[in-house]
Amino acid sequence: MIEVNGLVKCFDGFAALDGATLSVPAGSVYGLVGPNGAGKSTLIRHLTGIFRQDAGTVRISGQDVWENAALKARIAAIPDDWYYFLQSSIRDMMRFYRGFYPDFSMERYEKLKEVFHKPVMANVSGFSVDDYAYTCEKLDREDQVGWLEVNISCPNVHNGGMAFGVTPEGAAEVTRAVKAVTKKPVIMKLSPNVTDVAAIARSCEAAGADGISLINTVLSMRIDLKTKRPVVANVMGGLSGPAVFPLALRMVWQVCEAVSIPVVGMGGVSSAEDVIEMMLAGATAVEVGAANLVDPCACQKIVRDLPRAMEQYGINDLKEIIGGARHG
Repeated sequence: MIEVNGLVKCFDGFAALDGATLSVPAGSVYGLVGPNGAGKSTLIRHLTGIFRQDAGTVRISGQDVWENAALKARIAAIPDDWYYFLQSSIRDMMRFYRGFYPDFSMERYEKLKEVFHKPVMANVSGFSVDDYAYTCEKLDREDQVGWLEVNISCPNVHNGGMAFGVTPEGAAEVTRAVKAVTKKPVIMKLSPNVTDVAAIARSCEAAGADGISLINTVLSMRIDLKTKRPVVANVMGGLSGPAVFPLALRMVWQVCEAVSIPVVGMGGVSSAEDVIEMMLAGATAVEVGAANLVDPCACQKIVRDLPRAMEQYGINDLKEIIGGARHG
């Protein structure tokens, strides 16, 4: 059983968690839902003993997690940020972690190396402009990282918690800071929770962005009729999945009309037909997010189904349809 009571954690005066309380019975599956900056990752880092709380308690099976080596040996978390020692290689990191985990499998490591050898896209978040720049500068040294996607939906702790991406000025400031420390292509990931997404995209392009990706999740909420209280503890959370696809498609269209740099479309994409629609609206590439949570093989199935959909709609080359609905 997981028990969290009155958990408080602050960073430079910003309360990432302020009195968080939850109870998860043994054998249950518990999901955390909320917008960027809601404290989900911070809570998980307390549950795994990475962070020490400023106040409150974090217990699993009746035991405090912090500095409980025996308990932590049974806990694992996959971080959503990049963690690497300076000047280290993947083999260096393998040797480091092998020293901590007695059950580390060299056989599995060798198999994974055969699969994961192509450049990857690193998604970067931050709570300040310096956070973004620091992380991107470190990632610039990594050969395995091909390009950076900079998520500017995060709250700016030095500006009252307002997300960087809600104003053209804030978006441009992050773009300039990141471009100053990396030679890798930079894609700025935009929030849909804005009045004029095209203006923000133009500001990113003017500040040096190599591409734009959108949309992130849509701020939403539900109310439980039985309790008459919001379903999400944080009141509002990020909505994703097929429900947001028409909104995402509209915003991709608007941004493609506004900028000349490549645009990556995402938001509710769950089929080969959705990919084709995004590209017809102007997207050069398409990302799949929430569908992977429903079916881990979603991307594989979409890629395999694309030839069938292309044949059905008389498409010979996907490159030829980019922006086709706008130009036709």
